[in-house]
Amino acid sequence: MVNKAKTACDVSSHAITDHFVNVNKMVELGSGSQRQVYDIMLTRYACYLIAQNGDPRKQEIAFAQTYFALQTRRAELIEQRLLEAERVSARKKLTDTENTISAEHVTNNQAVRQTLLDRGIRPESLLPDEDVKKVERRLASEEKKSLKKPDTLESDS
Repeated sequence: MVNKAKTACDVSSHAITDHFVNVNKMVELGSGSQRQVYDIMLTRYACYLIAQNGDPRKQEIAFAQTYFALQTRRAELIEQRLLEAERVSARKKLTDTENTISAEHVTNNQAVRQTLLDRGIRPESLLPDEDVKKVERRLASEEKKSLKKPDTLESDS
């Protein structure tokens, strides 16, 4: 199981020695003497890999798998909450900006209207003008025609 976890670590481009550190420790024997025992210190990532590659019928492995599943879900919920809070904050900032711009537009429109009224022009009595795009198309068409026949001037219809 540890070898499978080391293989998974290696395949995912992580250094095995960063996550699985071989150590020797001394343990007390019943007779009072000590003996050196081989052991491995594991990082959290190594523990995760062992849990994922272990036999879920073993209580320790089942517990570790459950632990990592819960921690993963907890991290997902925290990340989702942070993203939602950021979205709400951005929306509030946008709304504040839109309100400021809207107030500015109202003020500008009132100033333009007042200027027109001061000059004796009532905006309600003005005829609707041609659409700007329509005027641009007409001007472009007239320019093409004048380039084809430079000696003739088009008369107004």
